Order: sequence, then C-alpha cells, then structure tokens
Amino acid sequence: MRSARQRMVRQMKLRNLSTSTQDDYLRRLKKLEQHVGKSLGRIGLEEIRDYLLYLHDKRRLAPGSVNSYARAFRFFFLNVMDRPWPLAAIPAAREPKTLPVVLAPSEVVRFFDAAKSFKYRTIFQIMYASGLRVSEAANLRVSDIDSQRMVIRVNQGKMNKDRYTVLSPKLLLILREYWRTCKPANVQVKRTDPWVFPGRKPGSHITTASIQTACKNVRVQSGLEKNVTPHSFRHSFATHMLENGVDLRTIQVLMGHASFSTTTIYTHIATARIAGMRSPFDLLPGSEANHE
Repeated sequence: MRSARQRMVRQMKLRNLSTSTQDDYLRRLKKLEQHVGKSLGRIGLEEIRDYLLYLHDKRRLAPGSVNSYARAFRFFFLNVMDRPWPLAAIPAAREPKTLPVVLAPSEVVRFFDAAKSFKYRTIFQIMYASGLRVSEAANLRVSDIDSQRMVIRVNQGKMNKDRYTVLSPKLLLILREYWRTCKPANVQVKRTDPWVFPGRKPGSHITTASIQTACKNVRVQSGLEKNVTPHSFRHSFATHMLENGVDLRTIQVLMGHASFSTTTIYTHIATARIAGMRSPFDLLPGSEANHE
C-alpha cells in the first residue's frame, strides 16, 4: 500500500507539476508534519489553520509566502487524502497589490558595472536583455541560443511551456566572449549540448540560489538602494520594452505570461509615458499665480 507521500508524488506527476513545484510542496508538508508532531494522515483542519496563523503571526511570513504553504496543503488534503472539505476550508491570505521593482536604464548599467564576475554579469545581462526568469537563465543550453534566427528558446518555462524570446545582437557578442573565456574551465567536453552556465557539480547547471546570492552581493557593491533581485531584470525588460513602443501582446508572448492581465501591470510602472504626460493642472488658465 502506498504511503501518503508516495500518493502525493503520484498525483503531482499525473497533473504534470514541475519538479520544483513537487519539491516545494513536499518540503512544506514536511514542515507541517514536524510542527504539529503528527503524521500527515492524522492532521486535522484546525491544526492546518493554526499552522498558517503561526506562519503569519510568529514567523512573520508575507501573505504570498503563507499562501504557498496553503496551496501545498490544499493540494494534498483535498486531492490526495480526499478530505470532504470545501476549497475555502484552507483559506488564502489577501495579498497586497504592490508594484514590482524596476530599474532605470542608468541603474541597470550601474548594476552590471558592479558585477566583477564575468559569468554572473552575463547571467544578469541575459535576464535583462531577454526577459528570462532566473530558473530559465540557469537552465539554458548552448543549443537554445539561435544566432541564425536571433532568438532564444526557453524550454519548459513556467507552467511547462516552451517559448521564444528576443536575442539581442549586443548580448550575442557578450555570450560569445563569455563562452571563449569560460568554456575551457567549466564545460564538460563529453556533453553534446552543454549548459550555457555550468554549475560546480559535473554535468549540472548553475543553481538559482547561487544567482540570487550573487545578485544580493552585487546590489550592495553597486550602492543601489532599490531591492534588486534577479526578477527585477525581467520586470525592467518588460517595462523598458513598453516604454520603447512595443505592444503589450508582444511583451506577453516574450515573457511567457499565461494571462494578458499579468502583462498589463507594466502599464502602471512605465514611468516614461507618465513623465511625458501633461497634468490638467498645467492646462488651467492663469495657473501661474503671483507669489508676492
């Protein structure tokens, strides 16, 4: 007879959840089990709710982080354990609507200049130049860089979707120089299609955790006050594309957004358009008052 964990893995595979999502769900279920001190099959609804409150009140996790636990619990108890609970029995916290961090072009240059590692600087540049997620940049293979068609193929991005995005001519020159510089020390010769950014372990690609750590370090070195994360380059890519006249539908395709509404958030942060607008206050007759 299968254990609860085995049934969970089976259900996740049947629904074709990504490996990272499967690992994340199992990790959060294990934390619930350890906190309550019971096996998963013996945990009740109130204990789940109490744990979510503990994450919010005691651990001070953001609503989005608490909801990631709730999603894992909802999937397991409703789909695997077949608990007769309504979907709302494991509630989702209301998440505040916040705008993403976007860098000005001058700040992007300043960040790149502060990145002393050629490898990590190239990773940050490819995320900004092509709008890649950090996991997508880490998983790039050499064959994904199509210099004939000037596109980058993103294999199995979020929601297990393939897509193409733009390959900048300037980025292509950087990638070629990076490959000449870094290939002898890092790439495994036996691979017919090696990773663009190999990891320390033979045959593996660089980890997203190492990219995130490098990003934190470079942000400090750059002196930028904004909370720059790897995802900031993706947001900056979309915002700057919009400010340069690219339509939202094209940006949606390049970003790999499943919903058009996700892409429209960039209309709220494209400040170049806002800065070029005239306030109705400026159009009022006699608005230049004398201050005597």
